[in-house]
Amino acid sequence: MRIIEAWAWSCLAAVVPCVLDCTPAEALASREGVELAVAGTDRRGMPFRLQGSFALSGLGNGISTSISTAAAGSASTLRVELPPGLYSLTLNEGLSIEQGGAAAPSVLPARVSSPNPRLVLVTRGAYARVSLGLSHAGASEGGEIN
Repeated sequence: MRIIEAWAWSCLAAVVPCVLDCTPAEALASREGVELAVAGTDRRGMPFRLQGSFALSGLGNGISTSISTAAAGSASTLRVELPPGLYSLTLNEGLSIEQGGAAAPSVLPARVSSPNPRLVLVTRGAYARVSLGLSHAGASEGGEIN
């Protein structure tokens, strides 16, 4: 019985390192996806924050998700981790722009002046940075979130 036990432990010892180390280290460290700025300044230098949601659909990989800009919290950018591939990013209806900061915020309906939807290519090990052209209703000047 002890011979079988010793043989089983030696087999297990040979298999466990493979299970723990079968994924290449570079694959574990790799991070990629889409990066969307949710705060910026308009052409007059006024700060603003985008409020709303957008949809990401993978073309050919079956991935589909909807993300709210609220997920960014107080950060100026929102990162969504995705595997490499081609995606369609669509800003959903109901976008708004908050201006004026925390002291006296005003929320205005937003218009998208950049292509919507737009194609985004996510490559291995990098975040695809998406720039948006936006303006609010009644504005003659738009702002860009880079």
